[in-house]
Formats: sequence, C-alpha cells, structure tokens
Amino acid sequence: MAKIDYSGRMARVYGAGRRLSPEVMKTWVDAVALHLGARRGPILDLGSGTGRFSEALAARFSVPVLALEPAEGMRRQARQDVVRREVLMVGGRAEAMPVRDDSFVGVWASQVVHHVDDLAACTEELRRVVRTGGPVMLRGSFEPTRSFLPWGPYFPEAIRIAAELFPSLENIVAAFAAAGFDLLTHEVIWQTTADSMSEYAERVRLRADSTLELLSDEEFATGMARLDAVAAAEQSSFPIREAVELVVFV
Repeated sequence: MAKIDYSGRMARVYGAGRRLSPEVMKTWVDAVALHLGARRGPILDLGSGTGRFSEALAARFSVPVLALEPAEGMRRQARQDVVRREVLMVGGRAEAMPVRDDSFVGVWASQVVHHVDDLAACTEELRRVVRTGGPVMLRGSFEPTRSFLPWGPYFPEAIRIAAELFPSLENIVAAFAAAGFDLLTHEVIWQTTADSMSEYAERVRLRADSTLELLSDEEFATGMARLDAVAAAEQSSFPIREAVELVVFV
C-alpha cells in the first residue's frame, strides 16, 4: 500500500475524524471480551494509532495493554489522549515486534492489516508473541463490506484504490493459516458512525481515512461536493450506519 504520512496532519485529525461513541466502543470491547473468555493478561493493540482502543481495553479489563504504533506522530498524539497508566506506548512494526515470545493473551488490530508491508512476516510475529489459544482479532472493512462504506457513493475512486491496494480477505486467511492460525469466526458488526449526514460530512472533511488520503486533492474535493450536497438536502437527521467486519484467528 502507498505510504501515508501519519506524523503530521493525519495524527492531528485522526481522533476527531475516526471518533466512536461510547456505545459503539462498548460494542467492540464486548466482542473482545467474548473472544478472550476467561483469559487475563497483557493485550497487544497492534497499530494502535492515537490509542482509542488501547484506552478502552485497559479500562475494561484492567490489564496492561501494549500500544504498538510505528508513526511517531500518532504516538505523540496518543500521549496527550490516553490517560490510563496500564497503556504502554511503544514504537515498532508488525513485522518485527520488540517484545518477548508468548507476551500476550490476545491481539487487537483495528484497520491495520492493509498497512502491513509483509503480511507473512506479520503473521509469523503474531504466532510468536501471542500465547497458545489466544485470539488475534482483526477489525476492518474487507471485500464483503467495502461497497457499503458510507462515503463510498461519493468517492468511487477511493473504493477502486482500496480494491487495488488492500489485501484480499482470502490472502489474509491464507497468510494466517501458513503461520499456524485457524480462522475462528468472521462476522459483520453494524455501528453508528454519525448521528446525521451533516455530522458525517464534517467528519469526512477531515480526511482522516488512509484511502481518502490517497485521492488527489481534486478527487477529494469533487467527492466532498457530492457529500455536502446530500447533507444540505437533509430534511431530518438520521444515523449513518456502517458495516465493519471482525475476523478472529486462534
């Protein structure tokens, strides 16, 4: 995937642009709890960004959470946003994690896999650092739901970019299988991303999504004009719902 600069503007807008309500965050952390079961111990938040899930996981389970993030700008923002002392922020890449073998009872990775340069090396590292039977939980928009992205109708060029650059779900499953993982479940969770089209348009305007960031400025402006027109015509508020997938390996 083309490289995105996460150390400047993206780090500053990510929190606002990708914000999840407490109710939506609870839905995702409930899913983590279901797959962790009775396991308690350190959790890895792989590609933790500004630490939104790191903070939520530490609060829910009262265990150490290692927030592993390669971009210094994102880690710098996380140091301002994350308050729980159980969260340890570390720089590092998914292909070479600076941690000991069998360090974690589970791994959470939200919207991360498409940023990994070497998926095979990543899955081998995950096999090394997660304890036997511990779940690796991938949250993201893969082929089954990509066409349902709320911004998709307004930015068709971005959908094409995602189809070309992101690894397919089939390839992801194959890479995990080669590292000794079994696919436990693949499910779709619907979340409310914004309470109105107007609110959604303001969030999209921040361009806090890597796929939108890969558009030319002209393509992004054209898509925003389409979205703004729909938001301006909104007669009454209605929630913007989004289908997001959860793929779990053990």
